[in-house]
Amino acid sequence: MSLPQEFMDTVRSRLKHDGALRAAMLAEAASAFLSGDLGIGLQLIADIVQATTEVTRLAAGTGIEPDRINEILGLKGRPHADEIVKIFVYLQDDFGVRLTVQPAA
Repeated sequence: MSLPQEFMDTVRSRLKHDGALRAAMLAEAASAFLSGDLGIGLQLIADIVQATTEVTRLAAGTGIEPDRINEILGLKGRPHADEIVKIFVYLQDDFGVRLTVQPAA
């Protein structure tokens, strides 16, 4: 099920200007990956990247080729764990946030 384009445009617009939303979506992407939901995690990362940075900047910051980033963030992306980690590290640094893991209560 895809979301209406108007909704996605609103989310992307907010991501550009709302640091708390960027941090929350990045945390949700990490949570999705850690829960085994690779598809949701990749879609969230793709939305974040599309709204907040250029692929060329992400490529320069991660050492991953731009074509490979586009492949990773596409519908048939098959990223390696090291690529996901590099993207998370870059986005955390770019957004000035640090994701942490805490034990369940």
